[in-house]
Amino acid sequence: NGAEAISLLQQWLSFKSKLPQVICVDINMPIMNGFEFIEAFEKLKNENKDLENIVLISFLTSSNNSEDREKALAHKNVHYLTKPVDFEDLQNLVLEMVA
Repeated sequence: NGAEAISLLQQWLSFKSKLPQVICVDINMPIMNGFEFIEAFEKLKNENKDLENIVLISFLTSSNNSEDREKALAHKNVHYLTKPVDFEDLQNLVLEMVA
């Protein structure tokens, strides 16, 4: 869930662990949904510049709702892919963003 992901990022930051370059979230996650995660992540990122190296946050979701897509894409470095995801499309997106 999103709350566990934020907690994990905070732990990695406190231990100076290697951080991920890519984070994928779903809109519908328990405890903290994808939109709430993005807000918490952006707040954490503003407090810790080490998170600037995370170049992609991607919604992998079954929602084709245009409002969900617009809300997600309003955030910097956020991409939106709908399930089922074609592996080649995901791979190309990741390669483009981390290059």
